[in-house]
Formats: sequence, C-alpha cells, structure tokens
Amino acid sequence: MHDRHRPLAEGFFRALASRDAQRIASYLTDDVDWMSIGPAEMLSFYGPHRGKAAVMEVFERRIPAVVDVTSYVTDLMLVDGDRAASLNRITGRLHATGRVMTCRLANFLRFQDGKVCEYRSLLDSFAVVEEIIGRRLDLHHGVAPISSAVMPLPVGTDLTWR
Repeated sequence: MHDRHRPLAEGFFRALASRDAQRIASYLTDDVDWMSIGPAEMLSFYGPHRGKAAVMEVFERRIPAVVDVTSYVTDLMLVDGDRAASLNRITGRLHATGRVMTCRLANFLRFQDGKVCEYRSLLDSFAVVEEIIGRRLDLHHGVAPISSAVMPLPVGTDLTWR
C-alpha cells in the first residue's frame, strides 16, 4: 500500500522545492488542512491555513514577500499507508536583513483520493530565531526581548518584534 503513495509524496516534495504555487496546489485537496508550526510572530506565513486558495496565497505572496527560498532538500522520507513524513533542510535569504538562513523542517502528510488533505510542518524555531537575529541566544544568562537595536527593521514588516 505504501508504494501507491510514495510517488505522490515524492512529487509533492519536489513541488514544495520548486516553490511554484500552482504546482503545489495540484497536489492538494480543495479543503486541505495546512498548518505550519514555527515563529509566527517573526514570520507571518506560519500558522493555520484552510483550503487550496489559502495555501496558494502563502506561496504566491506571503513567503516571497519575506524570503527568497534558494534551496529545499528532502533528506529523509517515510511513507506508510495514507501518511508520509519527511525531514528537510530549507535555505533562503531574508529580504529585511539580507541574511542567509538554513534550518531543519519536519513535514507530516495525509493523503485522500490521491491528494494531500492534511499537512503539518514543524520548524526548528529556536534555530530560526537565532539565524534571524544573527546571534546565539544565551539561555544561561536569560534572554532579553528582541529590540530594534539588535534587529533594525522597518515597522510593520515581517521579522519585527510584536
């Protein structure tokens, strides 16, 4: 049974790597339940999205407004019945700072009628925050809130502390 969904999972991850919203949408059910878990306070495209149109909005407008994704590599993928899981590395350049960041991402999929009906993505949030602010967080001496002195960004844009 897993062989039936493996090509679907592989195609979906290739579509994600392409960052092409139309290509990604072709793998989704119309009512896909999409959840990206990460630092939504810093990257507003994280969070829940319901339906193919909402996911296309994320890939067509919200992500490109914040970051140019330069690489998306699937290091490991497991498929079991109507579910798949993967471990990925994503690299991109943040518009606000010009910083290049690389992080780990775990994805969990569920298939229905040959499409992805449920998507869960977990980002290594701690590592991403360190990359966004450009320094290691010293948890042994407490963590101060991110200020404009640490990360000077225009007010109202992604990556500003709210």
